[in-house]
Formats: sequence, C-alpha cells, structure tokens
Amino acid sequence: MKPGLRFLPLTPARWSHLEALFGERGACGGCWCMYWRLARPRFESQKGAGNRRAFKKLVDTGARPGILAYRDGQPIGWCAFGPREGYPVLGRSRILKPVDGRPVWSVTCLFVARPHRRRGVTVDLLRAAAQHAARRGAGVSRTSSRGPVCRRPSARRVMSRSRVVRRRGRSCGWSWTAPQN
Repeated sequence: MKPGLRFLPLTPARWSHLEALFGERGACGGCWCMYWRLARPRFESQKGAGNRRAFKKLVDTGARPGILAYRDGQPIGWCAFGPREGYPVLGRSRILKPVDGRPVWSVTCLFVARPHRRRGVTVDLLRAAAQHAARRGAGVSRTSSRGPVCRRPSARRVMSRSRVVRRRGRSCGWSWTAPQN
C-alpha cells in the first residue's frame, strides 16, 4: 500500500468525513451507496437527500458499511462492502445472482476524489477492504460493479494490477478469497 494512506471504517463519528468526500451529490447522482440496498422505485424517489438520510441511519445503527481512505488526515477515498444479504437488490439480479451457496461479502462502491485518481488508491482501497472484511469474518468477497464505468480502461487496469482481485469473464465482477489464517 502507498505510504501516507490510512484506512478507517465509517462510523457515526466519521460521517462528516464521508459527507466532505461525497459532496452534495452523494458521490454519484444522489446515490449515497443505497443503489444496491433499495428497490429501484424507492431508490429513485429518494435520490439525493432521502438516500443520504437512509445511509446515515444505517451508519447510526452501528453498521460499518465500508472504509474511508485518508491522506494527510483528509478523506480521499471510499469503499463500500459488507455481507451480500445487506444488499437485497443483488439477490434479485439475474446477472449478479449467487454463483454457489457460499456466504460472500460484496464490494458495491469505490470512490476516489478526483485529485487522487490514477495513483493506485483504488487498488489499495480494495486491499484494505479485503483485510477489514477478513477481520470481520468474511471468507469470499465479490464486487458488484456493472455498467459504463467497467468499460473504462482505468477500471480494467485496477482489476488486472491488483493481486487481491481477479477478473471474472467479460463482466466487471471481481472476486477474491480472503487469506486463511
């Protein structure tokens, strides 16, 4: 991992750090990491402030839905992950349905602030997420990224350069198995 980077789980005390990183738009069009958690009509109807409140409520329950990356004390990146059952939309997806009966954790969001992109932060976020997930009992983790971002050369580079992830077919699903102790 790059020197000077620090990774900490999102907690209620760090909520303001996520808000600073995401800005008013919630990182991407008012998502606030609720895309995979809510039925599509509900997600669409509460885009923006409603999704922000829903995600804040989740964080306030004590859930640790991901990790923040820091450089020089400032939040510069985010990775959302957790047990797959925390993302009900994944369970209803034809394309992203479970491949077997093993319990898995899913990575559903990667976000890096623009000035810090193309510097390896995403790969380090994935590695840190794998370590955090393993400490919390995860055995197998899979990402759920789909859509236009996955066709970008930068997304393919992240998948191919990182040793904790491997590309699965032509889709943008990645998986890794946590190190066994």
